[in-house]
Amino acid sequence: MINKVKGLSLSVLSGLLLAFSWPTTGFTPIVFVSFIPIFFVFEISFKHIKWNSFFVFIVSFFCFLIFNGLTTGWISRVQPSGFFAVSIALFVNATLMSLTTTLAFVFRKKYGINKGLRCFIVFWIMFEFLHLDWDLSWPWLTLGNVFSEKINWIQWYEYTGVLGGSFWILLINTLLFKCVLECFNKKKIFNRLFVCVIVILIIPLLISKNLSKKITTTNDSITVAVVQPNEDTYKEKFFKPDINHSIEILDLVDLTSNKVDYVLAPETALPDGMWEERIFDYNPIKLFNKYAQTFPQTHFVFGGLTFQKYLNDDNIPHTARESNGLWYDVFNSAIQVDSSDSVQIYHKSKLVAGSEMMPFVKHLGFMKKLFLDLGGTTGSLGLQREREVFFSNNKMVKIAPVICYESIYGEYVTDYIKKGANFIFILTNDAWWGNTQGHRQHASYAKLRAIETRRAIARSANTGISCFINSKGEIINKIDWDKEGVITEKIHSNDKLTFYVKFGDYIGRVALFVGIFYLLQLIVFIRINIKKEY
Repeated sequence: MINKVKGLSLSVLSGLLLAFSWPTTGFTPIVFVSFIPIFFVFEISFKHIKWNSFFVFIVSFFCFLIFNGLTTGWISRVQPSGFFAVSIALFVNATLMSLTTTLAFVFRKKYGINKGLRCFIVFWIMFEFLHLDWDLSWPWLTLGNVFSEKINWIQWYEYTGVLGGSFWILLINTLLFKCVLECFNKKKIFNRLFVCVIVILIIPLLISKNLSKKITTTNDSITVAVVQPNEDTYKEKFFKPDINHSIEILDLVDLTSNKVDYVLAPETALPDGMWEERIFDYNPIKLFNKYAQTFPQTHFVFGGLTFQKYLNDDNIPHTARESNGLWYDVFNSAIQVDSSDSVQIYHKSKLVAGSEMMPFVKHLGFMKKLFLDLGGTTGSLGLQREREVFFSNNKMVKIAPVICYESIYGEYVTDYIKKGANFIFILTNDAWWGNTQGHRQHASYAKLRAIETRRAIARSANTGISCFINSKGEIINKIDWDKEGVITEKIHSNDKLTFYVKFGDYIGRVALFVGIFYLLQLIVFIRINIKKEY
């Protein structure tokens, strides 16, 4: 009983350490020791506790539920239906983390502590990689995100992405744990392994400092005005006509005295909904086009709900909904209006489970009518498989229109860059969560995308934090929470492709390959032992 209490206490400690290291209020260095208590649970379970694998899973679940709850508990501010759906994702997240830990413990039992720790690193990164691309994806707590407030430490993300940060954290945790074990066993405070830890900790910091000095951009630039309307999502934003929204946006931006290339407004800036095939019939679109005719240099980029209907002979996707025999999709879209006679549209494709999509809708289509209502739409939103960039009138400027949750996915954003995007525009509405860590973390994570791609970012939020981020990940101007306004900056272009843009989450793919090899090894081991018993 005493050992079980120790194990549970250590697990809780790990959960607290992880949570207290997290941005934007945590003390980041704590993350380098946060897994050590859970590693001691391995040893207690291995030596003293019957049914030890099950015990490891249970105490790990407590650890990661604490971690998830304390870092993303702000989701409780979403209306009850949305909270229920996303809470399922958080529960799944804690469960998957616990399964990863338990699987590593099984290897520790079979092959010893060194193999167990190696497997922990491999399986954890494999989990983070696979967690990026399924219907209950929730990469908010990918370990590498923890450095979003310490950008001077991680300029090397342009080579590794956030999974490189995860590997760094896990490697130092495992080596430090080995140091502690040696101290206990050999009664030595200082050993060669400790020197190795110091080197592994310092070298990435030195590399980051050196890279920071070498970052360059081209002389080409654009002037962007970022609008923050500061509308109450629950009481105001979705309860007035789109024409009012468009007039308010134009009133905030003074195009007569400022030479502006782009005006950027937030996600669902026009929430009423527009049929794409006759989008020029809508008065807000006409109004933006009229202004663009007067100021032909200016392009308007904003979010809106759009509808697309399908003819009888169309291949109707599983996200489509039906009304009086008409099949159509609803999209959370980014829209560009300029002085031309065409409108460019991109459909958000990384959707939030619960609030924008019903998980596994292909298999649970009969439950569409029970789906949640959040943000003015009911049912799973439509999506598009390919990334799309917005072109300027002269085709010289290419914009990556990244909508809200999509900005959490590093490799996903690189697809825009591969299509030629030399700037990133993020359109978001973080007001659902209120004045919590949610909107701060979301804005902070955008710095990681700037470092990975070396692209300047303009970010427009419905309310806080709207900002500009340079290619080093530094915020150069911003509007805080609960403030209406506009900020204007000149941001510089970059046309180089970083190593990470070219090769994406290769660390995750390597971990997946090695992890599968380890699992096959375990299966063979189990089969051989079963045959021996018979």
